[in-house]
Formats: sequence, structure tokens, C-alpha cells
Amino acid sequence: MKRLISVISCHSYQYPKHDEGAAHHSGLNPCRSEAIRNTWYRTWQNQYTSEIDFKFFLGRNRRSPRENEIFLDCEDDYYTLPRKVQKMFQWALEQDYTDVIKTDDDIFCWVDRLLSNFSPAKYKGFVLESADGKYTSGTAYWLDREAMTIVAEAKWNPKDWAEDKWVGKTLASEGIYPEHDERYQCCHCKDCEIKFPKDSRITSHLIDPREMYELMKNK
Repeated sequence: MKRLISVISCHSYQYPKHDEGAAHHSGLNPCRSEAIRNTWYRTWQNQYTSEIDFKFFLGRNRRSPRENEIFLDCEDDYYTLPRKVQKMFQWALEQDYTDVIKTDDDIFCWVDRLLSNFSPAKYKGFVLESADGKYTSGTAYWLDREAMTIVAEAKWNPKDWAEDKWVGKTLASEGIYPEHDERYQCCHCKDCEIKFPKDSRITSHLIDPREMYELMKNK
């Protein structure tokens, strides 16, 4: 078994107007990945490097990658996120990973809970539903090698710009459906904050990078 935490990030955030707000602000914004590096990445670095690997994945850029950064041969914008995630899974397969958790760069992960509660699953996360069927929230979900291969080899239609829905639809076409685990919390509305308390979560989707520091402080 060879596992990976993959954080999907970008060099510059370019959100469509309808998605601006909360933590979504267009322009250069290193705060989110830096908040991860200064909080739960350090937990991984200090205690869990022998149990799981950790990489940040971004698109093409002229600068040199930082520690544990992988620059993929793809665009770096919002609407081609499915391509970036697909490229990440291709890279993970080439490196012989058996299980990968894909996360966004605006989540906090309790790495100790992630590993102590790990159980192999083809496709697992917080399950949502749309007209296209069930899928896991893109904030954090696991795929095993079989599911990664399906996503890596799929033909992507640019009209499918919602990465998490595209992954769910792609896997469903091959008979793989998501396993629900509410501990991979996907929402920061008041109702979900009450329903899914932080002390039981494995990952938490945040509004502001400053919340990562608060969670680390109270960990």
C-alpha cells in the first residue's frame, strides 16, 4: 500500500463572477497553500511521513517548484480543474500509488484522524447528489488505483467544468459509486457546523485561511 495526500492548488486564482466571495477571490493568493504549510502540513511533516506522502499540485508556470510541489502539464484556471485533477491521478499512477486523497487548498485535515480511520475504498467522501447522479464533494475524497485509472483514462468534455461531478459521473459510468463518510465535511453553513462538530471531522472545508491557524491552535 502506497498512499498520497494531494492538495490541488494554483498559481493565481481566477474565479467566475458567480463564484466570487467567501474564500474565492481572483488574483495572486498564496495564503491558502501557505496556511496549509504552516498548519496541518507540519503535522504530517513531523509525524507521518513514513505512513503517507504529501504533494501540492499546480499547473504550468515559469518559476521552479517548491518543496513537495508538482507542476502538471496543464492550464491553471478554474474551468479546466478536471484536467488538472486528471493529470494528478495520472502522475499518481505513474508513481505507483494505491490510494490517493484529493483535497482542495481551502481545507484543514486532521492527519492523525485521516490515518487512524483509513480503510481502503474505491471512492469515498462526503456524498452529494445532482441531476447527473451521486458524487463526493471535491473538497476531499479518496480513490483507489482502479478508480484512479478510470479517471486518468477518461475523455474529458470541457463542458464538464465541475471537477467533483465529472469524477462522480465518470466512475458511475464504470459501475463505481461513492461511499458516504460525513467526517469529510464539505460545507461551512451554520447547519452543517452544528450537525458535524469539528471534533469528529477528518477534514473541514473553510471560509478563510486564518481558520486553519485557529484550528491548529486549538488542536
